[in-house]
Amino acid sequence: MSYKRKIEFKEKYVQVDIGGEVDIQSELETWKKIRKECEKHKCYNVLGITIKNTNPFGVLEAYEYPKILEEAGIDSKYRIVWVNEDPEVYKLGKLAVIVMRNHGMGYSCQTFPNVSDAKKWLLEK
Repeated sequence: MSYKRKIEFKEKYVQVDIGGEVDIQSELETWKKIRKECEKHKCYNVLGITIKNTNPFGVLEAYEYPKILEEAGIDSKYRIVWVNEDPEVYKLGKLAVIVMRNHGMGYSCQTFPNVSDAKKWLLEK
């Protein structure tokens, strides 16, 4: 399955749906497009949803995330939440969040196994 992404503004956040074969380069390109969409709408809340990932990132790739976000121009003004319904991918997402918080640029980020909890966290101030 090839890499697929859909990025759209949804009034209070930018929603990103991704699936397929994910790699570091495709992630970097996606985050650059997310930044452009956020800047266009002056909205820095990002809700990501992994639809179906045929090759999820492993532990080592989780440590690449701060570098990917920095290179894409994503900084601490962004509030990022990601939904991974697959339990194994969710665990890796939790690791990525820890890495982003500890080794990133002060990112406000979280991951959830469902969309409703993710939206609640993203939109609470």
